[in-house]
Amino acid sequence: MVWALEADRLSAAYGARPILHPLSLRLAAGERLAVIGPNGAGKSTLFARLCGQVPVAGGDLRYFDAPLLPLAPRQAGAHRRRA
Repeated sequence: MVWALEADRLSAAYGARPILHPLSLRLAAGERLAVIGPNGAGKSTLFARLCGQVPVAGGDLRYFDAPLLPLAPRQAGAHRRRA
């Protein structure tokens, strides 16, 4: 099966400090995901990592089986929703 979004051992860090420990997930097209947890658990970091706004520490991220490469800051900013 080709997943809409697939993360395999995804992690993130600021320098040597890990901020997102390895996690894996798979979402089918149209599937929804709720992320809950206490403050500081990494919810916002997870979404920022999925959008390419947080430095890569490891793992693989694919969108419809195509690898998602980290976006340059200018590219990532272009995809943010303006409030």
